[in-house]
Amino acid sequence: MSKEVKRYELLTIHDIFHKVPSDRIQDCCRELGTLLAQTKALSELLEATSESLDISGHLGFKLPEFFTWTDDGKGEIDTVVCSEEGEIMRLATRPGEQPCT
Repeated sequence: MSKEVKRYELLTIHDIFHKVPSDRIQDCCRELGTLLAQTKALSELLEATSESLDISGHLGFKLPEFFTWTDDGKGEIDTVVCSEEGEIMRLATRPGEQPCT
């Protein structure tokens, strides 16, 4: 019998507190923290690239209005960068996997 996967749509810290079960809050926040750190690093990289190419304002980053956390115990995180035309790149974090060599 497989465990039911739950998804939580989170907009505020209040949502994390009231929607996520107490025994799952640390995992939720750990994954959210990793997602935010990756997104911030990508944003800084895009900003530096934009500045170096002297195209300020053309490469931007917009965070989603909410975060949907999937409580599946896997700790997998996908950071997706999109443009108006669609997906540009995806950064997939999989705990325990070795990076490409």
